[in-house]
Amino acid sequence: MVNPRGRVCRCGSRGCWETEIGSSAVARALKVDSGVEVDLAERLAEVSRPSAGLRTVGRYLGLGLASIVNVLNPEVVVLGGMLRSLYPVVRDEADAVLETSALTAPFEQVRVVVPALGGDAVLVGAAEKAFEAVLADPAGVLATACRDARAALGTAPRRRAAVATDTKVPVQAKASVPA
Repeated sequence: MVNPRGRVCRCGSRGCWETEIGSSAVARALKVDSGVEVDLAERLAEVSRPSAGLRTVGRYLGLGLASIVNVLNPEVVVLGGMLRSLYPVVRDEADAVLETSALTAPFEQVRVVVPALGGDAVLVGAAEKAFEAVLADPAGVLATACRDARAALGTAPRRRAAVATDTKVPVQAKASVPA
C-alpha cells in the first residue's frame, strides 16, 4: 500500500500501488474517458510537461520504488510495460520521492532505468541476469551446484574405486572325484 486514503483496489484493500500508478490511474491523470480505448504509451509520449495528476502518479511510483529498494536492495530496477512510457514523464517526481523515502545505502547503489530493447526487454534482462554467473564461469557454477546439492542431501562426494592392476584371477583346483 502506498496511499492509505487511495482508491479501493480489486484485492479489497485501499491505495495499493497498482491502483495509484497502474493504467487506470494514468488514464485518469491524462483525463481519458473510461469508456475510450487509448494507447497510453502514445498519449504519454505527447506529454511535454506532466499535469498535477501525472505528478501525483509519479510520486506514488517513487514511493513504491523506495519500498522495493529498501526490501530487496537491487542494483538495477528496470521499468517495463506501461511504466516504460510513464517514467520519463514523471522522472523528477519519482526520483525525488525515491531519494527521500529509500534508505541511504540502497538508494546510492540502485539505478532506475527503462529498457531500450522494447516490450521483451524485461524478459531478456531477467534471463541475462539469471545466467550471468553461468556464462562467466560454467564449470565453477556446476561445481558449486553439485556441492550444494550434496550438502542438502547429506551425501558425501563419490570417490572412484581403485582399479586393480592385477587382472589374474586365482583358479581353484578341481577336486577329483573317483569314478
